[in-house]
Amino acid sequence: MKTGHIYLYLSLLCLLFLGSCSSKQPHTEESELVVVNVEKSYPVKKLKLQDIAKVEYLPLETTDEFLWSRGGVNTFSDKYITNFNREKGDLLIFDRNGKGVATFNRQGGSGEEYAPHSDLMLDEENNEIIVNDNNQKKIVVYDMEGTFKRVMYYAEDKWYLSLVNYDKNTFIAYNRQTEDEKENSFLFLSKTTGEVIEEMVIPATGNKLSTRIETSFNGQRATISFAYYPITIGESDFILNEVSNDTLFALSPSRELRPIYVQTPSRGTMDPQVFLYLNKESDRYAFFNTMDKKIDLSKGQGPKNRYLVYDKQEKAFYESEIFNDDYTIDLNLFLHEQHFIQRNQSVQELNTINLIQFYENNALQGKLKEIAANLDEEDNPVLMIVTLH
Repeated sequence: MKTGHIYLYLSLLCLLFLGSCSSKQPHTEESELVVVNVEKSYPVKKLKLQDIAKVEYLPLETTDEFLWSRGGVNTFSDKYITNFNREKGDLLIFDRNGKGVATFNRQGGSGEEYAPHSDLMLDEENNEIIVNDNNQKKIVVYDMEGTFKRVMYYAEDKWYLSLVNYDKNTFIAYNRQTEDEKENSFLFLSKTTGEVIEEMVIPATGNKLSTRIETSFNGQRATISFAYYPITIGESDFILNEVSNDTLFALSPSRELRPIYVQTPSRGTMDPQVFLYLNKESDRYAFFNTMDKKIDLSKGQGPKNRYLVYDKQEKAFYESEIFNDDYTIDLNLFLHEQHFIQRNQSVQELNTINLIQFYENNALQGKLKEIAANLDEEDNPVLMIVTLH
């Protein structure tokens, strides 16, 4: 199939004041676009987690075969929870009751295997497991038991930093280009052949930017790239966050783009540069974090994060502080972006040893206290599943 290209020449002026520049631009109303000032100081808004979300705790079955790894929660759905160790290649699949149902490891160098540090996701509509192997520039597909089905290699001169399910027949990938003269793009790919169906370019607001930081430590040069999530999954849309553009766009199932948030000042004009992320979102609140492009290895300091919340009813921004009422002590909770989890949900690991210590110090209450009372230090973690109202 011939590749289609969509070039969206959007300027901040056009987005903020004109609403729609021409028939080729995605239509937007002025009131739809929310401006996020990433330099401004905001008052603190304290939120009780139970007031803004349904909170569920799920103990995971612990057996010799199903031992949770440091890979954390990889994917979460109504049917499955996965834990994928990107370094060692082990995959664990649990059902929604926390019972282990499948495990395998297909790490290796053959055409049917994946390299270390690959990304994995489930395609439940097609009952398949998808591995995006950046190192070998290929997508490997298995059935739910780990049996190899097919391999699809990257398109020429493309590199898929991120790959997610778009619909039953299509992936969407973020094609990151390291050369300054080449544009980053979003690619729609066939799930059966890997063919590029369409390419969407969101142009840079100014100069092309990167999350890589050039630094030095003990006289040695080092290049560090911090985590960046260009595609965030929603219930009915996706958020596209092009690293060189100040605007976050909502992508519909019909491939229409709508600008929804824009940061100011512009990323490229700041020193250090500051990047805006939309982490989680509900009908009432949008939770963001900002990250500055600055590290100091000699002091052990990484990029600085700020956590903001936008109250859609009040149309106001705040510094967010979220506390969990199932703890009797003051613990600040952060709702981070999770690549393969919908943005109205957050799934976090609660370390077993920590829970036991909190229980012994009478720092828990409610359902969480009941669960902690029956834990052993060798048990798999308890998952806290947060679904925003």
